[in-house]
Amino acid sequence: MSVFRFILSHNRLFTLLVIILPIVAGTFAYMSMPKEGEPEVSAPHAIIVTSYPGASPGEIESLVTNPLEEALSDIKDVEEMTSSSSESVSVIVIDFSIGADLERSLQKVREKVTEAKKDLPDEAEDSSVREITLSDIPVMLVSVVGDLDLVLLKRLAEDVADELEVMPEVLSADVTGGLTREIQIYLDPDRLNQYNLTIMDVFNAVRQADINIPSGMVDVAGRRFMVRSLTEIKRVEDYARVPIISLGDRVVYLGDVATIKDGHAEEVSYSRVDGESSVSIGVKKRTGANILKTSEKVREKVREIEKGFPAGIHAVITADQAKYIHQGFDVMNNSAVTGLIIVIIVLYFAMGLRNSFITSLSIPLSLLVTFILLKVFGLTNNNMVRFALVLCIGLLVDNAIIVVENVYYHYQLGKDRLE
Repeated sequence: MSVFRFILSHNRLFTLLVIILPIVAGTFAYMSMPKEGEPEVSAPHAIIVTSYPGASPGEIESLVTNPLEEALSDIKDVEEMTSSSSESVSVIVIDFSIGADLERSLQKVREKVTEAKKDLPDEAEDSSVREITLSDIPVMLVSVVGDLDLVLLKRLAEDVADELEVMPEVLSADVTGGLTREIQIYLDPDRLNQYNLTIMDVFNAVRQADINIPSGMVDVAGRRFMVRSLTEIKRVEDYARVPIISLGDRVVYLGDVATIKDGHAEEVSYSRVDGESSVSIGVKKRTGANILKTSEKVREKVREIEKGFPAGIHAVITADQAKYIHQGFDVMNNSAVTGLIIVIIVLYFAMGLRNSFITSLSIPLSLLVTFILLKVFGLTNNNMVRFALVLCIGLLVDNAIIVVENVYYHYQLGKDRLE
């Protein structure tokens, strides 16, 4: 009781502290907390994707999917493992138990996939292991729009994506739409039969011709030089002079059995803005980054990069989650102010000005204290948090009315403040 007596004897000082400290610390916590639409949620799933270009679904299953499933079969806390083998790609989905340590399980999966790499074909690409999180959803879509060749427009968008990925708040920037340059080789079956060649002979010849090989060091006149075998193809015309096979005193070149064209890959995605050709960039933020600040910085960066675009090319923000989050915060702030005013008015007629003011004061102070605790525990200000606060305000007002009314009742009985 000595503590409460001391507080009551210095009631004005402690009243100011109880009001001022939450206001200052709570305002700081509210302004500095990361603001998001949805909370960061990691689903207990892992996806292993492995590409094997040119392989049929049956080959994918026997050469890629089955060896990976055997390697992953002894991982603990796995509820279910499903796989899909389609043309050129294998997809394995692992469902973990709810109580499993997701980070540790993902690390174990990566280790098993790395160990199984020796059992996969040499032509198979490295497997990628990913978890399913809401961070995989882009928070912004930036479109590069203009009357330009789609190959060049995509290159320009890729340069913009590279600039955005340098930003510390951005996790990745994925480019969609446009055309990708592709050197296309059309083989003549009759010519291949004439020289007794197969498609794999041509494939191996092209692969070996377009590489750079380090060849060690050479000492000449007391000086050491690094030697490299430079066979990288830099021009389309050079593909026609790639040697495939030697027949006596004659060399068969790629141009003798094929037609080489400088074309583009098959268009599998489209992007349009107001009917005009465009290339879209999906911007994903890093975990814990403030989506409002991330959106603002990305917009500034895009405006800065846009100044270097060719004439007639411009960038457009076609989607931005921050816009809806701004609206959500505005609605929450307006509702809080409106609710506070209505509570004061209603309680004024029921309890008088002083009691209504004391009861209403509990609403903003409690919210500010909540923001302090959220900041301390490293949580974000998201839709779930705001919904929970709205639910708690009603309970808070009810409890505050009961406490204040009870104190006021005993005060009217003539009891001392300590009683």
